[in-house]
Amino acid sequence: MDRYTLFFLVAILLPDIVLLVLKKRLKSIWFIIGLMVVPLLAYIIFYNFDYGLIANKYIYLIGFLGAFVTLYLFLFLTSYRESSEPANIKFPFLKTILFFIVQIFSLTFILALPWAMDTFPLTNTDAILFTLFAPAEGADKFVIQTFIDKVFYGNVLVYALFITLPILLSIALCKIKRGFVFHQKPFLMIFTPKGNFLTNLVQIEKNSAIFLFACVVASLPLAPGIMSTPAFDAVFMDGGDSELYRNHNINPKQIPSQIRENPRNLIVIFVESMENNFKAYTPELNEWKKKGSNFMPGGESVAGAGWTIAGVTAALCGIPLNMPLGIKEYHGKYPSYLPGATCIMDLLQKADYNQFYVQGSSAEFTQKRDFWTTHGNVTVVDDSLVKEKLGIDSSYHVFWGIEDKITFTAARQMLDSVAALQTPFAGYFLTVDTHQPNGYLDSACHYSEDTPFKNALRCSSKQLGDFLSWIEAQPWYKNTVVLFTGDHTMQMLSKKAGVPKEEPLYTTAFFLNAPEGDYKTRRSFSNLDLAPSILEALGWELPGHGFALGRSLFANEPTMLEIYGRDSLDVLLRQRSVQYDSLLYPR
Repeated sequence: MDRYTLFFLVAILLPDIVLLVLKKRLKSIWFIIGLMVVPLLAYIIFYNFDYGLIANKYIYLIGFLGAFVTLYLFLFLTSYRESSEPANIKFPFLKTILFFIVQIFSLTFILALPWAMDTFPLTNTDAILFTLFAPAEGADKFVIQTFIDKVFYGNVLVYALFITLPILLSIALCKIKRGFVFHQKPFLMIFTPKGNFLTNLVQIEKNSAIFLFACVVASLPLAPGIMSTPAFDAVFMDGGDSELYRNHNINPKQIPSQIRENPRNLIVIFVESMENNFKAYTPELNEWKKKGSNFMPGGESVAGAGWTIAGVTAALCGIPLNMPLGIKEYHGKYPSYLPGATCIMDLLQKADYNQFYVQGSSAEFTQKRDFWTTHGNVTVVDDSLVKEKLGIDSSYHVFWGIEDKITFTAARQMLDSVAALQTPFAGYFLTVDTHQPNGYLDSACHYSEDTPFKNALRCSSKQLGDFLSWIEAQPWYKNTVVLFTGDHTMQMLSKKAGVPKEEPLYTTAFFLNAPEGDYKTRRSFSNLDLAPSILEALGWELPGHGFALGRSLFANEPTMLEIYGRDSLDVLLRQRSVQYDSLLYPR
């Protein structure tokens, strides 16, 4: 049993203890009902396994606050007694509107929490902080549409009930001749034979709004559960001298250009959230792993490399992607993208490679376009340009932009074009069909797994296998290094693929046409180690087999993970340092 569930079970048992203390004040029937109903309601309303994925002590408060709210609601409702006293309570119509607004906003917040957990990586503080301060162009349409579909359209009945039930109940109470009082300080609700519709409606709306707002308050530990973390604390620390960079950084600027007579081409395929843990649903990819150099158990998503642009940055630049808050020049957007860093695209540009990047979503989101143009002046082909090249209507939009099937069509065209130039090329691709919240299932795929994400995995594996088969059949393949890698792991998606919560997560990472040699394939590594591995696979000679903080997997040099271990390395990667500041704002 995980710790979050254990705390929640303790929390929902507390109301029963309170009820035992109050036993003499309750009628026997209410006491017996309360012992069973209150813990059950607290569990149903407030327990969410996804919240338990946020590793912070504050998250445990949800169970305790939720149990208190549920207990108080029960005690309030069971405080009912008959009354014949006239009601002197009068409220203007505007108060009814105010309570209604509070009720709707509170209800929207409560209903939006599962959607937010399902759509955003709330368990990854680094990703949340970076995305909050980065441009969101390209994702707004998807986010808004899913919010409307999942929160509003998906809960129309709930909204209708909260709007119509108070009205119907108020009308009914006006027609009966008996009076009622519900009273638990500080709340009071009185219905008398002389009551009127507006008075009844205001009282119902007022108490409904109060209880819904209490539910919102009970859910607020999610915020400190995200913000009070090592990643958040690191944002505001002062820059100092970094042990990690001082002792282990191999400056890529000192690597000389290495132009060869017959340079090898490069293809890097970043697959959204692809993990080795998904092997039960990726049979085609499992076969391709056997053909190449497959590093096991897979890559770990270390700090600063746990979301898409960060995972790509780590894989191609050998450094994490950290927030630049605290630097006075930063105003929510990088003036350019890590201009002080050197990435493999910069080296390949000097070696006269034709470089291009293809993705099926907007390149504006989290400044991906800035990243690719800053380093190597790579040609960027995102969803809008793909539609233009393939003659697809510009208004066409699926999932985050366009589906992978169309992206692979554009990728084949680009590869055919650059291969015809008879010069070395480097093509970088990013898929999207396995993106949170549930992936995208292409209409051409027909699978019957028990969750939408498992079906999306099956379909993606088939399409990626076909794309790799096409690459293998091309005349330039034998002189081309192919890296296939997941960009990061994702706990929420792992859960939807049936991966046990306690199982460590690893990204898929294998090379095709990799160099032969006596190197270990079972390693502790991260995306940081892919940059030097790519260069050595292309035949480059690297000092110490390293590139920035990465170490080549085709050598037996220990990686940063093998030197420090995961916890210590994450702390060191998050630290603000003068070395990292120089990458953001070189002088």
